[in-house]
Amino acid sequence: MDNLSPNGGGNIPEEFAKKPPLIYPKTIKLILLGLGALVVLISAFIVIKQFILPNISKTEPIAVEPIKPINENPVNPISQKPKFAYIKNQNEIWIVNTDGQEKQLVSDLKDNSENIYTTLKWKSDTELGYSLCNNEKNANCSILNINLETKAVTPELSGKYSSITKFAYSPDKRYVAFISVTENSLAFNLKSGTVSNRLDTFQTVSDPSNINSRVFFTENNEYVIFSGVKLEPADPKDKNAKPKIYSVIQVYLLNGTKVDSLTNATDPFLIDNETLGYKRENKLIYKKIGIDGESEISQFTDTEVNNPVISPDKTNIAYWTGVDGFTNVVLGVLDINSNIQRNILRGILLPKWLDNDKVAGIKADNCAGINCQLYEFQVISLVIVDINNASVNLVDQGKSIYATAR
Repeated sequence: MDNLSPNGGGNIPEEFAKKPPLIYPKTIKLILLGLGALVVLISAFIVIKQFILPNISKTEPIAVEPIKPINENPVNPISQKPKFAYIKNQNEIWIVNTDGQEKQLVSDLKDNSENIYTTLKWKSDTELGYSLCNNEKNANCSILNINLETKAVTPELSGKYSSITKFAYSPDKRYVAFISVTENSLAFNLKSGTVSNRLDTFQTVSDPSNINSRVFFTENNEYVIFSGVKLEPADPKDKNAKPKIYSVIQVYLLNGTKVDSLTNATDPFLIDNETLGYKRENKLIYKKIGIDGESEISQFTDTEVNNPVISPDKTNIAYWTGVDGFTNVVLGVLDINSNIQRNILRGILLPKWLDNDKVAGIKADNCAGINCQLYEFQVISLVIVDINNASVNLVDQGKSIYATAR
């Protein structure tokens, strides 16, 4: 037998001496690395399939929306519901439905302190009018309309006024009646198209809360009614004379013809297209427009009636009264048919009807003494009151709030 040991003196066969090893150690290492990479890839695939792909399939595709024009905003979510509007702190306009929910900011002036909002009026279900005035005396005031669906703002009128205290649109939208103040002068104005006529002007007293003036049209588009406070200066020749301050109500045809005029009468409201209601002394009165003679709706003997307003169905009149020398205020309602007066809730004043069962009002628990009559408060709340169960929903709070119903 041949000895294969190197030291044994034998020879290694040639075919074995020249043949290389089947697998080098380096090759084994590469194979192991490849297998490891394959395991990692398979694991990653399983994770992607198990956890990531299902979530991606549930996600909505991201759509790139085209840039919209400025006035092409989405429809207001409460534009089709009953609602009212209010001015907060003279620099914000809000709208809200009659439940006090879905409140939405319409416009604000926080970046423009030179201007203030003074009053509001609905032009239609989706269009709100507002007056914008400069803080300076004899500066410009404008009435603008904002479309709540498109947010487009269109001008209605402008002029050199200190303030516009009230305005209204005729039922056919062809006329705008407004009350303007220039320094100490108040004017009743009627605008049709581009023509604005001043129907009357007289000296007045300061009315920062805008509660002493009203303007509205009859529903049949025949009359426009104005009210305000008139100041007659004392006769300079009479040392004992004093100035006279009294309220006036004036009724005009839409051609500018005056058909009725009342003095010492405030807070006019319509009972029907031919019948005007108002307050005189501490009585609620009514009369036929343009005809002499008055009739009494109700008389208040124990309390002072303030700011009476009639409900949409013309069956109730809301008002507020002072109790115990105005240390407290009470929201009251008069049933016209039965002539029954009901106290609804303490601490509510300046009511505005939202529908036949609800009023918006100002809740001012800190109202006391002369401050109630001057409507001066540190903080007030805008609330909605159900006159049937006296429930109260808080809408907003601020230093000043002015509300108007649609």
